[in-house]
Amino acid sequence: MNEKVEVNIRYSVDDYVRGCSFTQNRSSLFYKYEFFVIGFMSFVGFVIFHLIFTKTENEWNTSDFTKLIIGLMIAIPVGYLFKDFHFLTEYSLKKQYESSPLLREESRISFSTNGIETESASLTNKISWSAITEFEDTEEDFFFFFSPKAALFIPKRVFTVEQQNEIRNLVKIHLGDKAKLLH
Repeated sequence: MNEKVEVNIRYSVDDYVRGCSFTQNRSSLFYKYEFFVIGFMSFVGFVIFHLIFTKTENEWNTSDFTKLIIGLMIAIPVGYLFKDFHFLTEYSLKKQYESSPLLREESRISFSTNGIETESASLTNKISWSAITEFEDTEEDFFFFFSPKAALFIPKRVFTVEQQNEIRNLVKIHLGDKAKLLH
């Protein structure tokens, strides 16, 4: 293994949106099951509307039950459609990326036994391995978490396959069980 792995990176807007979305949504049960949650909320709303505005008595009959079943059959697919409303978050993240010169700068990132160093024209940062609470290896990125929803993420596209393996070896050595590796 080489002593140091160094890469240059310039995040694209797609990198930024993907990385931020992953870090924010990875641990929230709502985001994992939101189409069920939204569907269920729609169904409950339908039931409450039905009870308040269409019933004058407190008795249920077969047609009410049928309406509730049809409401549920409609609510779940409607909830699933809302799952695709992430475009609002993506739009916001794209605007954030476009408004920040720092996010668009090219950076040099170095990995060594001492930790991770990032350097650009505007910022220098050193992260020791002990500051990293978790590592996640996804199909497209490496995520170095230093809190549950904050991470340094690096697209794998900037690394050679050999460099990716060297990063994984460093992570195994320094993070052990805190690392979720694909390979």
